[in-house]
Amino acid sequence: MGTLKSTLKLESTDLFPTPLSFTKINNNLVDGSFSGFNSIHATTVAKTLNISNFDSTVSYVYFEAPEVNTVPVLINVIGGSTFAVLNPGDIAFLPYGDGTATPDGLEAVTASGTAVLNYFIGENE
Repeated sequence: MGTLKSTLKLESTDLFPTPLSFTKINNNLVDGSFSGFNSIHATTVAKTLNISNFDSTVSYVYFEAPEVNTVPVLINVIGGSTFAVLNPGDIAFLPYGDGTATPDGLEAVTASGTAVLNYFIGENE
C-alpha cells in the first residue's frame, strides 16, 4: 500500500477582481496492482497509455506535456472522446474512474506532428 501526496496551489493577483491564493493537499491511496511512470511520443495514431490493464475502479493519473513540444497532446478515453488537451508545458493530475466499474482505457494522440507525453498511473483498489 502506498500514498501519493498531491498539492495543488492556485494564485493570481490580476486575473480575478479579488486576489486568489489557496493550497490544497491531498493524500491519495495507491494500493492497486499497478503504479508507474512512463513516457511516449504521441502521434496522429492513438497510443494506449495503460501500462497494464486497469484492475481497479479508480486510478490516479498524472500527465505532463513538456514545454519543448510544438503541438498539443489530446487525452482520450478509448472508444470515446477527448477529455483533456495538454498544450506544451501543461500538466494535469486527476482521479480517473467512477468507483463502480473498471474504467475504459486511456490513449494519447495529436492532431498533427509528434509530441512527448510523460504520465503516471496509480491504481487504487
